[in-house]
Amino acid sequence: ALALAVWLLRRPADVLYTRDLFLAAWLALIRSRTPLVYEAHALHRSRLGRAIERFVVRRSHVIALTAHLADALRAQGANRVQVEHDGFRATRFADVPSQAEARAALGIPPDAFVVGYIGRLHTMGMPKGLDTLVDAIARASERGGPVDLLLVGGPDDGVRALRDQWAARGLPDERLHAAGQVPPAQIPRYLAALDAGALPLPWTEHFAYYASAIKLFEYLAVGCAVIASDLPSTAEVVRDGETALLAPPGDVQAWADALIRLRDDPALRRRLQDAACALSTHYTWEARASRIRAFVEGSG
Repeated sequence: ALALAVWLLRRPADVLYTRDLFLAAWLALIRSRTPLVYEAHALHRSRLGRAIERFVVRRSHVIALTAHLADALRAQGANRVQVEHDGFRATRFADVPSQAEARAALGIPPDAFVVGYIGRLHTMGMPKGLDTLVDAIARASERGGPVDLLLVGGPDDGVRALRDQWAARGLPDERLHAAGQVPPAQIPRYLAALDAGALPLPWTEHFAYYASAIKLFEYLAVGCAVIASDLPSTAEVVRDGETALLAPPGDVQAWADALIRLRDDPALRRRLQDAACALSTHYTWEARASRIRAFVEGSG
């Protein structure tokens, strides 16, 4: 960051764009005539960090990852703020196989009801609710039929712990499809195999107010019906009953009920899948970049 700051001293630029608060502060000082865009992903907690944050947001165009974060930065004096969630790369999903093709390639039964989770099992040391999802699958499987889980991600010790939990709940081993970590280029095929994509985040300040899970946008991109924790950050993107099913975080019974609704109501599943596809066009990186450019150019 220091080398970059020195390099930028004389570098011509129409706009300077950074996610690094301290680099943003340096640029605001040395390049005060060049428009500065600061993309904020969280609030700083230290006294020094908050002071620098106030200095930066009052002098820059601010892109906030969530509406809650945008409000907090406005309270610090930011007057040019736009909310832009994360997104997905459209070219990755340009040639997604059909569900039947994806399942045949992955060895998943064609008639199974498959819910999936794609991504790391922990973020910054925090669990991401997979224990709730497994317990909900166990309850749903007792009422009307089995539910398969397709799990893509790691680390390996986390996958082993979930396998142990799966077995302890009496769930059949063949209903858990744990692929581990796979190359990014293969992710669309795994997503295509799903009936539903799960985002079972627990309630924490980070997940509730600052998280913008890329997996959510990739679920939308392939037309998965989405089941997600009803957190403010998620509810900014999808609406319960319209573009997803939202369940209280950590509520096993509510999650089981949502799984049962999707498994037993194909019409609901198709409606949510169609809504996901329609919504996804708003969340490509290209669309995001166009909106940010228009914001910066339009606000001077």
